[in-house]
Amino acid sequence: EAKRCLEGYHAGHDYIPGYYYFYLNYSPIYLTIPILDAEGKLTYTDDGKVQSNRILDFAAPWDGDYNYYHYLNEAEKAGQHGVVLKTRGRGYSFKGGSMLNRNFFLIRGSRSFAIAGEKEYLIGDGILTKAWEMMDFINEHTAWAKRRQVRNTELHRRASYKALINGKEVEKGYKSEILGVTLKNDPNRARGKRGKLLLFEEGGKLPGLLQAWQIARSSLEQGSNVFGLMVAFGTGGTEGADFEGLQELFENPRGYNIRAVDNIWDEGAEGNKSGFFVPEYSNLEGYYDADGNSDEVRARKAIEADRAIVSKNTKDVNSIKRYIAEKPMTPREAMMKLSGN
Repeated sequence: EAKRCLEGYHAGHDYIPGYYYFYLNYSPIYLTIPILDAEGKLTYTDDGKVQSNRILDFAAPWDGDYNYYHYLNEAEKAGQHGVVLKTRGRGYSFKGGSMLNRNFFLIRGSRSFAIAGEKEYLIGDGILTKAWEMMDFINEHTAWAKRRQVRNTELHRRASYKALINGKEVEKGYKSEILGVTLKNDPNRARGKRGKLLLFEEGGKLPGLLQAWQIARSSLEQGSNVFGLMVAFGTGGTEGADFEGLQELFENPRGYNIRAVDNIWDEGAEGNKSGFFVPEYSNLEGYYDADGNSDEVRARKAIEADRAIVSKNTKDVNSIKRYIAEKPMTPREAMMKLSGN
Protein backbone atom coordinates (compact mmCIF):
# COMPACT_ATOMS: atom_id res chain seq x y z
CA GLU A 1 0.00 0.00 0.00
CA ALA A 2 2.81 2.43 0.78
CA LYS A 3 4.36 1.74 -2.61
CA ARG A 4 1.03 2.40 -4.35
CA CYS A 5 0.63 5.68 -2.47
CA LEU A 6 4.13 6.78 -3.47
CA GLU A 7 4.56 5.36 -6.97
CA GLY A 8 0.95 5.06 -8.08
CA TYR A 9 -1.18 2.06 -8.99
CA HIS A 10 -1.39 0.45 -12.44
CA ALA A 11 -4.99 -0.71 -12.76
CA GLY A 12 -4.71 -2.77 -15.93
CA HIS A 13 -5.26 -0.30 -18.77
CA ASP A 14 -5.10 2.74 -16.53
CA TYR A 15 -2.83 4.43 -14.00
CA ILE A 16 -3.74 6.08 -10.69
CA PRO A 17 -1.04 8.55 -9.49
CA GLY A 18 0.26 8.10 -5.95
CA TYR A 19 -1.25 11.26 -4.48
CA TYR A 20 -4.63 10.28 -5.98
CA TYR A 21 -4.42 6.71 -4.65
CA PHE A 22 -3.74 8.04 -1.13
CA TYR A 23 -6.63 10.51 -1.43
CA LEU A 24 -9.14 7.87 -2.51
CA ASN A 25 -8.14 5.23 0.04
CA TYR A 26 -6.81 6.99 3.15
CA SER A 27 -8.32 10.48 3.27
CA PRO A 28 -11.93 10.69 4.48
CA ILE A 29 -13.71 13.92 3.53
CA TYR A 30 -17.15 15.45 4.04
CA LEU A 31 -19.55 14.37 1.30
CA THR A 32 -22.95 15.76 0.35
CA ILE A 33 -25.46 12.88 0.41
CA PRO A 34 -29.11 13.29 -0.74
CA ILE A 35 -31.83 12.61 1.86
CA LEU A 36 -34.20 9.85 0.77
CA ASP A 37 -37.80 9.39 1.91
CA ALA A 38 -39.35 6.14 3.20
CA GLU A 39 -39.73 4.89 -0.38
CA GLY A 40 -36.10 5.60 -1.22
CA LYS A 41 -36.87 8.66 -3.34
CA LEU A 42 -35.16 12.04 -3.29
CA THR A 43 -36.67 14.77 -1.12
CA TYR A 44 -36.90 18.36 -2.33
CA THR A 45 -37.15 21.87 -0.93
CA ASP A 46 -40.02 24.18 -1.94
CA ASP A 47 -37.89 25.71 -4.70
CA GLY A 48 -36.93 22.34 -6.17
CA LYS A 49 -33.50 21.83 -4.60
CA VAL A 50 -32.50 18.33 -3.40
CA GLN A 51 -32.36 18.09 0.41
CA SER A 52 -29.00 16.69 1.58
CA ASN A 53 -26.78 15.93 4.56
CA ARG A 54 -23.00 16.21 5.02
CA ILE A 55 -21.29 13.01 6.18
CA LEU A 56 -17.67 11.91 6.64
CA ASP A 57 -16.69 9.23 4.13
CA PHE A 58 -14.17 8.46 1.40
CA ALA A 59 -14.21 10.42 -1.85
CA ALA A 60 -15.88 8.90 -4.87
CA PRO A 61 -13.88 8.83 -8.12
CA TRP A 62 -14.45 11.98 -10.19
CA ASP A 63 -13.24 12.64 -13.71
CA GLY A 64 -12.22 16.14 -12.59
CA ASP A 65 -10.02 14.76 -9.80
CA TYR A 66 -8.54 12.17 -12.14
CA ASN A 67 -7.45 14.92 -14.53
CA TYR A 68 -6.15 17.11 -11.69
CA TYR A 69 -3.93 14.46 -10.15
CA HIS A 70 -2.58 13.43 -13.55
CA TYR A 71 -1.75 17.10 -14.18
CA LEU A 72 0.23 17.25 -10.91
CA ASN A 73 1.91 13.92 -11.65
CA GLU A 74 3.05 15.13 -15.07
CA ALA A 75 4.30 18.38 -13.55
CA GLU A 76 6.31 16.63 -10.83
CA LYS A 77 7.88 14.15 -13.23
CA ALA A 78 8.92 17.01 -15.52
CA GLY A 79 10.50 18.99 -12.67
CA GLN A 80 7.73 21.58 -12.93
CA HIS A 81 5.01 22.97 -10.67
CA GLY A 82 1.24 23.44 -10.89
CA VAL A 83 -1.36 26.21 -10.81
CA VAL A 84 -5.11 25.62 -10.61
CA LEU A 85 -7.86 28.14 -11.30
CA LYS A 86 -11.11 26.59 -10.12
CA THR A 87 -14.73 26.87 -9.20
CA ARG A 88 -15.82 26.65 -5.57
CA GLY A 89 -17.03 23.53 -3.79
CA ARG A 90 -14.79 20.85 -5.29
CA GLY A 91 -12.90 19.93 -2.11
CA TYR A 92 -9.46 21.27 -2.97
CA SER A 93 -8.63 21.94 0.68
CA PHE A 94 -9.33 18.26 1.36
CA LYS A 95 -7.13 17.24 -1.57
CA GLY A 96 -4.37 19.50 -0.30
CA GLY A 97 -4.66 18.12 3.24
CA SER A 98 -4.41 14.60 1.82
CA MET A 99 -1.23 15.44 -0.09
CA LEU A 100 0.37 16.86 3.05
CA ASN A 101 -0.45 13.68 4.98
CA ARG A 102 0.77 11.35 2.27
CA ASN A 103 4.25 12.84 2.61
CA PHE A 104 4.07 13.04 6.41
CA PHE A 105 3.30 9.35 6.84
CA LEU A 106 5.27 7.82 3.97
CA ILE A 107 8.38 9.93 3.29
CA ARG A 108 10.91 9.95 6.10
CA GLY A 109 12.28 13.38 6.94
CA SER A 110 10.05 15.18 4.44
CA ARG A 111 8.76 18.70 4.98
CA SER A 112 5.46 19.83 3.45
CA PHE A 113 4.13 23.39 3.69
CA ALA A 114 0.69 24.95 3.48
CA ILE A 115 1.08 28.68 2.72
CA ALA A 116 -1.67 31.29 2.88
CA GLY A 117 -2.05 35.03 3.21
CA GLU A 118 -3.87 34.79 6.54
CA LYS A 119 -4.15 32.22 9.31
CA GLU A 120 -7.90 31.88 8.78
CA TYR A 121 -7.27 30.08 5.47
CA LEU A 122 -5.17 27.43 7.23
CA ILE A 123 -7.18 26.67 10.38
CA GLY A 124 -10.87 26.86 11.27
CA ASP A 125 -12.35 25.45 8.07
CA GLY A 126 -8.98 25.61 6.35
CA ILE A 127 -6.55 23.15 4.81
CA LEU A 128 -4.62 22.33 8.00
CA THR A 129 -7.73 21.59 10.05
CA LYS A 130 -8.75 19.11 7.37
CA ALA A 131 -5.21 17.68 7.32
CA TRP A 132 -5.24 17.14 11.10
CA GLU A 133 -8.59 15.30 10.92
CA MET A 134 -7.16 12.99 8.27
CA MET A 135 -4.02 12.52 10.37
CA ASP A 136 -6.07 11.33 13.34
CA PHE A 137 -7.92 8.86 11.12
CA ILE A 138 -4.69 7.44 9.68
CA ASN A 139 -3.14 7.15 13.14
CA GLU A 140 -6.17 5.24 14.40
CA HIS A 141 -6.85 2.94 11.46
CA THR A 142 -3.52 2.17 9.74
CA ALA A 143 -0.09 0.76 10.55
CA TRP A 144 1.53 4.09 9.61
CA ALA A 145 0.76 5.80 12.94
CA LYS A 146 3.25 8.46 14.08
CA ARG A 147 3.77 10.06 17.49
CA ARG A 148 4.09 13.86 17.73
CA GLN A 149 5.79 14.44 21.06
CA VAL A 150 8.11 17.30 20.03
CA ARG A 151 5.91 19.42 17.70
CA ASN A 152 2.13 19.16 17.82
CA THR A 153 0.53 22.59 17.33
CA GLU A 154 -2.21 24.02 15.14
CA LEU A 155 0.39 25.11 12.54
CA HIS A 156 3.21 22.58 12.95
CA ARG A 157 3.29 18.81 13.40
CA ARG A 158 6.41 16.64 13.41
CA ALA A 159 6.57 12.84 13.45
CA SER A 160 8.96 12.08 16.32
CA TYR A 161 9.15 10.98 19.94
CA LYS A 162 11.35 11.59 22.97
CA ALA A 163 13.70 8.83 24.14
CA LEU A 164 15.97 8.74 27.16
CA ILE A 165 19.45 7.56 26.07
CA ASN A 166 22.38 7.53 28.51
CA GLY A 167 20.40 9.77 30.80
CA LYS A 168 19.76 12.36 28.08
CA GLU A 169 16.54 13.17 26.23
CA VAL A 170 16.92 12.54 22.48
CA GLU A 171 14.47 13.13 19.63
CA LYS A 172 13.87 9.95 17.61
CA GLY A 173 11.48 8.84 14.91
CA TYR A 174 10.43 9.55 11.34
CA LYS A 175 10.97 13.34 11.59
CA SER A 176 8.64 14.23 8.73
CA GLU A 177 6.76 17.50 9.13
CA ILE A 178 3.75 19.54 8.05
CA LEU A 179 4.04 23.30 8.59
CA GLY A 180 1.60 26.15 8.08
CA VAL A 181 2.99 29.54 6.99
CA THR A 182 1.11 32.85 6.88
CA LEU A 183 2.66 35.49 4.65
CA LYS A 184 0.80 38.48 6.15
CA ASN A 185 1.72 40.74 3.20
CA ASP A 186 5.39 39.72 3.48
CA PRO A 187 6.42 37.46 0.54
CA ASN A 188 9.83 36.95 2.16
CA ARG A 189 8.21 34.62 4.69
CA ALA A 190 8.26 32.04 1.85
CA ARG A 191 12.06 32.11 1.83
CA GLY A 192 13.99 28.99 2.86
CA LYS A 193 11.01 26.65 2.64
CA ARG A 194 12.85 23.59 1.32
CA GLY A 195 10.14 21.00 1.13
CA LYS A 196 8.75 18.05 -0.73
CA LEU A 197 5.50 19.97 -1.22
CA LEU A 198 4.47 23.64 -1.03
CA LEU A 199 0.76 24.43 -1.35
CA PHE A 200 -0.41 28.02 -1.79
CA GLU A 201 -3.95 27.97 -0.39
CA GLU A 202 -6.53 30.54 -1.63
CA GLY A 203 -4.11 31.89 -4.20
CA GLY A 204 -6.78 34.28 -5.47
CA LYS A 205 -6.72 36.08 -2.12
CA LEU A 206 -2.97 36.16 -1.61
CA PRO A 207 -1.26 39.54 -2.06
CA GLY A 208 2.35 39.09 -3.08
CA LEU A 209 1.78 35.60 -4.49
CA LEU A 210 4.11 36.21 -7.45
CA GLN A 211 6.97 37.38 -5.25
CA ALA A 212 6.43 34.53 -2.79
CA TRP A 213 6.34 32.03 -5.68
CA GLN A 214 9.66 33.18 -7.09
CA ILE A 215 11.27 33.31 -3.64
CA ALA A 216 10.08 29.78 -2.84
CA ARG A 217 11.30 28.49 -6.22
CA SER A 218 14.86 29.34 -5.28
CA SER A 219 14.53 26.96 -2.32
CA LEU A 220 13.29 24.08 -4.49
CA GLU A 221 15.35 24.54 -7.64
CA GLN A 222 19.11 24.70 -8.11
CA GLY A 223 20.28 24.55 -11.69
CA SER A 224 18.69 21.48 -13.26
CA ASN A 225 17.78 19.99 -9.85
CA VAL A 226 14.23 20.25 -8.53
CA PHE A 227 13.58 19.14 -4.95
CA GLY A 228 9.83 19.44 -4.60
CA LEU A 229 6.45 20.36 -6.04
CA MET A 230 4.72 23.73 -5.64
CA VAL A 231 0.99 24.13 -6.32
CA ALA A 232 -1.08 27.32 -6.16
CA PHE A 233 -4.85 27.03 -6.35
CA GLY A 234 -7.63 29.52 -5.98
CA THR A 235 -10.96 30.91 -7.16
CA GLY A 236 -12.06 34.05 -8.96
CA GLY A 237 -14.37 36.72 -7.58
CA THR A 238 -11.72 38.78 -5.77
CA GLU A 239 -11.20 42.48 -6.51
CA GLY A 240 -7.90 44.27 -7.00
CA ALA A 241 -4.31 43.19 -6.67
CA ASP A 242 -5.02 40.12 -4.51
CA PHE A 243 -6.06 38.11 -7.60
CA GLU A 244 -3.48 39.39 -10.06
CA GLY A 245 -0.75 36.96 -8.96
CA LEU A 246 -2.87 33.86 -9.54
CA GLN A 247 -4.01 35.24 -12.89
CA GLU A 248 -0.42 35.83 -13.99
CA LEU A 249 0.65 32.30 -13.01
CA PHE A 250 -2.34 30.81 -14.84
CA GLU A 251 -1.98 32.83 -18.03
CA ASN A 252 1.81 32.64 -18.32
CA PRO A 253 2.77 29.32 -16.73
CA ARG A 254 6.01 28.73 -18.64
CA GLY A 255 7.59 31.85 -17.17
CA TYR A 256 7.23 30.37 -13.68
CA ASN A 257 8.21 26.74 -14.42
CA ILE A 258 4.56 25.70 -14.23
CA ARG A 259 3.15 22.80 -16.22
CA ALA A 260 1.31 24.31 -19.19
CA VAL A 261 -1.68 22.67 -20.87
CA ASP A 262 -3.85 23.61 -23.84
CA ASN A 263 -6.57 26.10 -22.93
CA ILE A 264 -9.53 23.98 -24.04
CA TRP A 265 -12.07 25.99 -22.05
CA ASP A 266 -12.07 29.53 -23.50
CA GLU A 267 -13.67 29.98 -26.91
CA GLY A 268 -11.12 31.14 -29.47
CA ALA A 269 -8.15 30.14 -27.28
CA GLU A 270 -7.08 27.20 -29.43
CA GLY A 271 -3.32 26.83 -29.32
CA ASN A 272 -2.93 28.97 -26.19
CA LYS A 273 -1.31 27.50 -23.09
CA SER A 274 -2.47 27.97 -19.52
CA GLY A 275 -2.55 26.36 -16.11
CA PHE A 276 -5.14 23.75 -15.06
CA PHE A 277 -8.78 24.90 -14.89
CA VAL A 278 -11.73 23.35 -13.02
CA PRO A 279 -15.06 24.62 -14.47
CA GLU A 280 -18.35 24.76 -12.56
CA TYR A 281 -19.86 22.07 -14.78
CA SER A 282 -17.15 19.57 -13.77
CA ASN A 283 -18.58 17.18 -11.15
CA LEU A 284 -21.40 19.56 -10.24
CA GLU A 285 -23.59 17.91 -7.58
CA GLY A 286 -26.46 16.06 -9.24
CA TYR A 287 -24.86 16.20 -12.67
CA TYR A 288 -22.47 13.25 -12.83
CA ASP A 289 -23.06 9.51 -13.05
CA ALA A 290 -22.26 6.73 -10.56
CA ASP A 291 -18.74 6.41 -12.00
CA GLY A 292 -17.97 10.11 -11.53
CA ASN A 293 -18.30 11.14 -15.18
CA SER A 294 -19.55 14.73 -15.52
CA ASP A 295 -22.77 15.36 -17.47
CA GLU A 296 -21.59 18.66 -18.92
CA VAL A 297 -24.63 19.32 -21.10
CA ARG A 298 -27.19 19.11 -18.28
CA ALA A 299 -24.87 20.90 -15.88
CA ARG A 300 -24.42 23.86 -18.23
CA LYS A 301 -28.20 24.24 -18.58
CA ALA A 302 -28.62 24.23 -14.80
CA ILE A 303 -25.84 26.80 -14.35
CA GLU A 304 -27.36 29.14 -16.94
CA ALA A 305 -30.74 28.86 -15.19
CA ASP A 306 -29.20 29.75 -11.83
CA ARG A 307 -27.38 32.73 -13.34
CA ALA A 308 -30.62 34.00 -14.84
CA ILE A 309 -32.25 33.96 -11.40
CA VAL A 310 -29.41 35.93 -9.85
CA SER A 311 -29.33 38.42 -12.72
CA LYS A 312 -33.09 38.97 -12.63
CA ASN A 313 -33.31 39.45 -8.87
CA THR A 314 -30.45 41.84 -8.11
CA LYS A 315 -29.76 45.49 -8.94
CA ASP A 316 -26.07 45.30 -8.06
CA VAL A 317 -24.11 44.77 -11.28
CA ASN A 318 -21.20 43.27 -9.35
CA SER A 319 -23.40 40.60 -7.73
CA ILE A 320 -23.89 38.67 -10.97
CA LYS A 321 -20.23 39.25 -11.91
CA ARG A 322 -19.01 37.85 -8.59
CA TYR A 323 -21.47 34.93 -8.81
CA ILE A 324 -20.13 34.00 -12.26
CA ALA A 325 -16.47 34.51 -11.30
CA GLU A 326 -16.80 32.20 -8.29
CA LYS A 327 -18.67 29.58 -10.34
CA PRO A 328 -17.08 29.99 -13.77
CA MET A 329 -17.46 27.83 -16.85
CA THR A 330 -14.34 29.31 -18.49
CA PRO A 331 -11.08 30.85 -17.25
CA ARG A 332 -12.20 34.14 -18.81
CA GLU A 333 -15.21 34.18 -16.51
CA ALA A 334 -13.08 33.35 -13.47
CA MET A 335 -10.83 36.33 -14.23
CA MET A 336 -13.71 38.76 -14.79
CA LYS A 337 -13.06 42.28 -13.45
CA LEU A 338 -15.45 43.24 -10.65
CA SER A 339 -15.05 46.98 -11.21
CA GLY A 340 -14.68 49.24 -14.23
CA ASN A 341 -15.65 48.30 -17.79
